[in-house]
Amino acid sequence: MLRENDDNIKIFQPKMKDSDEDLALLAQTTLAHRGNGNIEKAKKLGEIFAALMPEDFCPDEVETLNNRELFHLRALIIFSARLAFYNFLPHSVLSYSAINSMYDSLEKNSNGFFINISNSSSFTFYAMSGYKTGEDAAASLAKSYCMLCEKQGDEKLTQLARSVYNDVITCVVKAIEDLEFIKV
Repeated sequence: MLRENDDNIKIFQPKMKDSDEDLALLAQTTLAHRGNGNIEKAKKLGEIFAALMPEDFCPDEVETLNNRELFHLRALIIFSARLAFYNFLPHSVLSYSAINSMYDSLEKNSNGFFINISNSSSFTFYAMSGYKTGEDAAASLAKSYCMLCEKQGDEKLTQLARSVYNDVITCVVKAIEDLEFIKV
């Protein structure tokens, strides 16, 4: 039987934030970060980490690694820096600036490597395992590294990947502290 009076029926309408307000706030925040020099600092941070190589983190082990292991180790360095930018920079505007700068620098200075990591599955595997924190992330990323090197369970490579991941995170945190980003 149909109701003749539906005055008491409520239709759910989710409350939506005004996207214009969000965009205005983002623009204001971006301008503030640009004005106080934070965006330039973030870009510098990206350039620094784009230039890092496995030799910077494990010079003694590099001689024993094959090309595949070196490639995936450098990809792990880049992915770890990207993850640290997201986690430790004071605002997402700065994270995106650092990441874009890192990718631009890689494309300019290491184009072959950049094309290969852009087209390879390594970032996908790292992304699936890397958005954990602390030792969980280190263990998960190390497992992905070994799998990408086709050496699952290799204890030496597992320890190397864990160590490199932790060292990159430590370096990013220190670099962020040294650059003295201004809070907005």
